[in-house]
Amino acid sequence: MKLNAFRTALLISVLALIGCALTSCGCEEGLLGDTTTAGSGNATGNDTMNAQGAICGDPKPLLEWPKDGYFLEFKDSHEFFRVLVSSTAGKASIQTWLGDPSPESLGVPGGPVESDDTFNPGYSYRLMPSLVAFKATGEGADAWPEDCDAAPCYVEEDLYHWLKSPGTWCPWAAVVQSVWDCTGGDGTACDKVFPSNSKLLNE
Repeated sequence: MKLNAFRTALLISVLALIGCALTSCGCEEGLLGDTTTAGSGNATGNDTMNAQGAICGDPKPLLEWPKDGYFLEFKDSHEFFRVLVSSTAGKASIQTWLGDPSPESLGVPGGPVESDDTFNPGYSYRLMPSLVAFKATGEGADAWPEDCDAAPCYVEEDLYHWLKSPGTWCPWAAVVQSVWDCTGGDGTACDKVFPSNSKLLNE
C-alpha cells in the first residue's frame, strides 16, 4: 500500500512539473502562440495564408516597378493580383482598349503560368508577361476555355499541379482595377493611365 501511495504521489508531482513547464512556454495561447485568424474584407473562403501570415489575395506593395510594358491590377471576387504585359500583341490590345476604356471591355487576361513572383507580390507565380493575351470567355477559338479558369488563391494553393496541367491560367471573374504605362520607366514609378492619368509612386 505504501508503495502504491508513493507511486501515485510521484506521478502527481511529475504531471504538475510538466504542466508548469507548458505554462511557462505560453500554453494558455496554445503551443504555437495565438492561432486566431484576423478577419479581412479581402479574405477568400479558405482564408489561405502565406508564410508571413498575410491572407492570400490581399493587395501587397511593390518593391520595384517594371521598366517597360503595361502593368495591370485585377480583382477576382475579393482577391487582387497583378499582371505585367510585355508582348507586342498584348500591348497593342491595351492601347486599343485605352481609346475607350471600361473595366468590362478589356477582356480576361490569360496565358501560360510561370513560377516567378516578380511584379505579382503575395503569390509565388505570375502570368508570363511575353505571352499574356486578353480574350472573352466561353466557347469559340478566340475565347478562354473553362478548364483554365480559377481564382488566384486556388492556383496558389496547388501551383505544382497547375503548372503541369492545364498550365494556362485565365481567371474568368477578373476585372481590371488600374493600368500603368511603364514604357521607359526607371523602376520607381509608372504613369497611371486607367482609371485616371497620374504618376503613382511606390505605396
